[in-house]
Amino acid sequence: MKKRETLFDCIEAFLFSAALSIGNLFCLITAFKIPVDAGALAWSCIFAAAICAFVFAKDKIRITKIAVFLILTAVLMLYNRQTIRDGFWIAARRVGDVYSEGYQWHIDFGSAASSGFGNATGFMAAVGVLICAVSAWSVCGKHQLWVLCAVSAALLVPCLLVMDYPPAVWAVVLLTVTYAMLLLTQSRRKAGAGGRHGLAAGLLIPVLAAALVAVAVLNPAEYVRSKRMEDFSERFRQEIQKYFVIRQNQSTGMFDFVSPLTASTLGTYAWNSDTGEVDLSGLGPQMKDGRHVMDVSFPRSGPLYLRGNALGKYSDNGWHAFDENDYGGITVPDKVWETVLQTESEVKVLTGRRSEVMYLPYVPTSLPEGAAPYFDAYVKNTGGTLDYTVPVSVTAQYMDIWSNTEAYDNFVWEYFTQVPDETRDALEDIVSELTDICAETGRPETEVVREYVMNSARYSLNTSRMPEGEEFVSWFLNESDTGYCVHFATSAAVLLRCMGVPARYVNGYMVNSDAGKWTEVTQDNAHAWVEYYSAGYGWHMLEVTPSSGDGETGDPEYEPELTEQEPRPENEVNADTENREEEDKREDTQKEPEEEKKENSILLRIIIPILIAAAVIVLWNVGARRIRRRILNRGTTNERAIAHYRHSVFMSRLRRESVPEEIEEIALKARFSQHVTDGEELGRITAYTKELTDALLSDGNVLMRLVYRFIFAL
Repeated sequence: MKKRETLFDCIEAFLFSAALSIGNLFCLITAFKIPVDAGALAWSCIFAAAICAFVFAKDKIRITKIAVFLILTAVLMLYNRQTIRDGFWIAARRVGDVYSEGYQWHIDFGSAASSGFGNATGFMAAVGVLICAVSAWSVCGKHQLWVLCAVSAALLVPCLLVMDYPPAVWAVVLLTVTYAMLLLTQSRRKAGAGGRHGLAAGLLIPVLAAALVAVAVLNPAEYVRSKRMEDFSERFRQEIQKYFVIRQNQSTGMFDFVSPLTASTLGTYAWNSDTGEVDLSGLGPQMKDGRHVMDVSFPRSGPLYLRGNALGKYSDNGWHAFDENDYGGITVPDKVWETVLQTESEVKVLTGRRSEVMYLPYVPTSLPEGAAPYFDAYVKNTGGTLDYTVPVSVTAQYMDIWSNTEAYDNFVWEYFTQVPDETRDALEDIVSELTDICAETGRPETEVVREYVMNSARYSLNTSRMPEGEEFVSWFLNESDTGYCVHFATSAAVLLRCMGVPARYVNGYMVNSDAGKWTEVTQDNAHAWVEYYSAGYGWHMLEVTPSSGDGETGDPEYEPELTEQEPRPENEVNADTENREEEDKREDTQKEPEEEKKENSILLRIIIPILIAAAVIVLWNVGARRIRRRILNRGTTNERAIAHYRHSVFMSRLRRESVPEEIEEIALKARFSQHVTDGEELGRITAYTKELTDALLSDGNVLMRLVYRFIFAL
């Protein structure tokens, strides 16, 4: 009986391996028209499937068979390495030609591909052996299918990126039927249940019939490519240039690969990761991570402030953005973002990662291409631009005179002086003291508030969280001995408002630039400051954070070194414009109408993406969980406690609750003191992590449970 089961396992592995290898390979081959000897390749796949099924079938000499198989395969590939190499370059050159044609890329394989004549049968056969081995290993060993799905995804994803070159319908049907059979019989096969082979045989006809009916109903031979699909190539090319690029770190000279998974230029701290709000009640100790954000170049040395986002509504111990209803249809003056004064110099910004917000120096004379101001709060990067140049006038915020801004002035004086009553009451004594100083000395409110706030506490990132029930500004000014930029900027803005000066909270980055050189901006350069409004002159920045002693903050009040730039002749500009228009016209006339390819299959756009999405989700879950387990269980007890705390903070945010103080205390001691976390403390923080995980996975909302399980890989 056991031998019979082994025989059936072997036959099943042979059929699945042959079908998967032929289906995968010919999807790629027929999509890109790769030259191969189809008959020889198909028989090679069948032969390899038979060998692999025999090798991976479970018996007493299985390990020996696998070892011999691997040795012989390595010897054969080494012996035929020239054929395989030539086949690889032939296939690569063909794929490159298709992509170059479809997306206007320039892919040059150079001399490496010059020897590739004939066909790619040898290389494709080697890939077929790999697919057969993985397939037989998965089926005979009753393993998960994620490895097999990953191999298929690697071959099919290139097909999906060029919709003009779909695989042959028969190859798609073969692959779809095979994967459907594998998925439907996987549970019985893993459990080793009896009748699994009969189930597979019984499902074959219905699954094949369903696939054929789908082909008949959808009728891919009569499918006409839609206008939306005609635009796909151009859209994809544009997006790929935004997100998949090789960018050089100008300050180090190293090259980095940037992908859609790369974090944006928005910060990773709680106070600079959102353009909509800053929750001050949850602020606690901050850790430096040195994450590279962008590179900037400025033709003069000194502190360079890159303005990101301004928040103007202060309530409930937090800063919030105004919505469209608050603005009430007023027109924000252009001078909020651009000055009419002459350009004195320019700042070059190279983000190298997705930039939802453009970071602008003070004060632009014009905005970069793709910039779209959101009222007076921030500038959206609608074009996904990764590098841009901003012409600036350094003296504009002191010399530019605003006019015809009555409506905006009224809005500013109404909204940017608002402070909650409880906050005013808590700060009444301080405001009275500062008002008296202004009256006695004649000094402006901004100068008095700046001096008071800067002397109110020491700068330290290791500032504890505000106790519950406190008012943030009052607590910082009266009780806290330390603070960082958020504390100082918030306190100054609120005090100015209490004294009748319109003010708002601004975050971005501050870096000390080196004249004419690229300067690296990291997450450690994230900063917050104040802008106050002066009638007739607009918004002015005000630095209120004291220096930490290591150059993290700087005094913006320096004398600019003005350098006049020679204006570009108007006729030269017009000539460039005319040349660009002529080139665009030539490109339009040279574009030949593309032939409608009736072989384009709807199956490709529906079934295969679903299979690939499932494979990606499985791969993500397996990889994410393994990495997380390794991080949580590696290192000293202190390191493990910190890792568990970070994971619990992430999950508590999903549940919209705060981490208990006792858990936070354990993590802070583990991070900032000489204390060695004992087993009891580690057990408490580990138990809390498990409690959060269980709570999320038992959420009453079925959709959210699926998200937590498969997207967040809990």
